Amino acid sequence: MSNRKHLLRKLMMPAGALLMGLLLFAGPGNCSAQAAGTAKAETAAVAEAPAAAPAAAAPAAAAPAKTALTAEPVIGTEAPPAQTAGQTAPVVQPIYGPMLVGTDLYYVDPETQDLVRDEFRGTLYFGPDGKYTSGDEVLDTYVEAVLAAFVAEGKTRADLLRDVYVYTRDSFTYLKRNYYEVGQTGWEHDEALTMFSTGRGNCYCYASVFYYLSRALGFDSQIVSGLVGSTRQSPHGWVEIVVNGESLIFDTELEMAYLKKNQKYNFFAMSYKNVPWRYVKG
Repeated sequence: MSNRKHLLRKLMMPAGALLMGLLLFAGPGNCSAQAAGTAKAETAAVAEAPAAAPAAAAPAAAAPAKTALTAEPVIGTEAPPAQTAGQTAPVVQPIYGPMLVGTDLYYVDPETQDLVRDEFRGTLYFGPDGKYTSGDEVLDTYVEAVLAAFVAEGKTRADLLRDVYVYTRDSFTYLKRNYYEVGQTGWEHDEALTMFSTGRGNCYCYASVFYYLSRALGFDSQIVSGLVGSTRQSPHGWVEIVVNGESLIFDTELEMAYLKKNQKYNFFAMSYKNVPWRYVKG
């Protein structure tokens, strides 16, 4: 029995899930308001983003960041075995690592070729049924509904990561809310639920939504409460993902704020080496 058919039996799903291309593989307070120094705490984020840096200081175009993501090794592939001249034997590729079936994320152990159940991989938890879960059924329902709009044949997890980043950036309205101390965590659950349920929130809410969406795609994302700014640093929240050994910034809220000012910054997979102003984390 092939690896694919064997895994399909474990998932107890129809073969159509594979044939339709639903398996996607890939490798492993006031935030911006204070950064602007404005006294209008209740105004939209347009007035609350840090003052724009000179054009030359803006992050590079999207290409470098996307290259970092799309260049990461694709889990589930290996070099084909050596063949003699004229030999046309099929190449068998093992399936392992994080794997999407529709909107459900699983993890296949590379040694046993079996689903990971009731275990962590990194900080991602896979339940007794093998499916990833945030631990909150309501939150998982929100996340699944968003992913369902983007999962499609031929898309990689890197493609979907960009999709949910843009979704988070463009789908909510800024509203001043809580802010947190540098290095503080544990706020992401409540802020994500607030954002999903009300459609409004600040940088911590934006970060929390993207945090849960990206983790549901198999990225071991980390939430960050830190400071941002050049001369005057202010409380801010963002998401960090390690890609090819480098920690990259994903800042949906600041990108949203600058787009509303018709200033295009790219905060998707931004290196700490290329930031237009300092990001300080605990």
